Order: sequence, then structure tokens, then C-alpha cells
Amino acid sequence: MELAVESAHGRSSYKNGGRSGAHDPDIRRRIVAAVLQLDSAVPRLQQTARDVDQMIDHGAKWFGLLSGVKVTCTRTARDVVDMAQQGCGGRG
Repeated sequence: MELAVESAHGRSSYKNGGRSGAHDPDIRRRIVAAVLQLDSAVPRLQQTARDVDQMIDHGAKWFGLLSGVKVTCTRTARDVVDMAQQGCGGRG
């Protein structure tokens, strides 16, 4: 996310009057959406990691919990990178 924000500041937009991409509403929206998506996945991962560390007995639910966290994190990572890349444009 830091790289996406840095790139937005270094990118100029013709449709935005030549100003920095950081002032472009589309780029800002993409970056905010990526941050929100990332922020929503982190607590789920942290809670599952805590449950593993504390050896919480979820019984037969463990497979679903671990699979769900893996799918959520990989999808989130892919989506966040895609959104950040769209905000960076060809320069990325």
C-alpha cells in the first residue's frame, strides 16, 4: 500500500489537470478500497493464529477455519495488489 500511495504522488494525470495522481478521485478510491479490504482480512488471520498458538479445540471445524483463512488471505492479497497496480498505472 505504501508503494501505491508513493506512486500516486509521483504520477500526473491529464484528466486531473496535470496534478498528482494523489488528487485523482479514481486512484484515491482504488487505494482506499484496497486498504479497507486488507484491514478486514488481518483480524481474521490474527484470531486464527491466536487460536492455533493457544491450542483452542475447534474439533472438526479446524479444516474449515484454516481453509477459509487461507482463501481469504490469498484473495485479499491478490485483490489488493491488483487495485494498487491499477492506481499506479503503466509506471507500476
